[in-house]
Amino acid sequence: MSAETANQNGKVVAPRLEWRWGRLVLLTLGFVVFCFVAGFMLFVISVKNYDNPDTSIRAEGIVVLTGGYARLDPAAELLRDRRGEKLLITGVNANNSADTMRDLLAVDQALFDCCVSLDREALDTVGNAEIAVAWARQNGFSSLLWVTNDYHMQRSLLEVRRISGDLEIIPFPVSNVSAAPESFAMKADRYRVLANEYAKYLVALVRTPSIRQTVGAAIPHW
Repeated sequence: MSAETANQNGKVVAPRLEWRWGRLVLLTLGFVVFCFVAGFMLFVISVKNYDNPDTSIRAEGIVVLTGGYARLDPAAELLRDRRGEKLLITGVNANNSADTMRDLLAVDQALFDCCVSLDREALDTVGNAEIAVAWARQNGFSSLLWVTNDYHMQRSLLEVRRISGDLEIIPFPVSNVSAAPESFAMKADRYRVLANEYAKYLVALVRTPSIRQTVGAAIPHW
């Protein structure tokens, strides 16, 4: 028996139904792609809005997340300027000794010994957030300067604020854009990094309980 059926006029209707479903699928995919691209554009704009951090800002503690471009220098400068009492470097490579980290920070031995903590346990942004919050509570801090690259700031803030409670997290972004003119290859690489970070940010959003509840409430339950 043919999968096709005919109406009272003898016209085949099954292909038309399949065409309608196909068009619905294409429209849905197009909408998803549009939302992804529009969201990415807003994400890029938000990253640009992190330019020119307030260098006079203060907090009780300073946290810098390793793994990105030129994050240590501004964190060390904040510590030297006493913008925070202590500095936590989270996600330090196990192969980097304390002496190596002191040299990278360019601080004297006394300041390093009294005021710098090294975390070698965190393996990702979630781990960075967990270690930072535990360190802040251990030291009795109520506020943290949060140092990471501008493109990484939104996701890292999402992760740390998920568990920080009343701990104040103050972003201090580090730009990954060179002051010199960028070549096409440099721009392409920068947007590749941004796209990769945007995808990770979307995953982090899905993991956020409040976001899941909002999305779940918007989906009809049949």
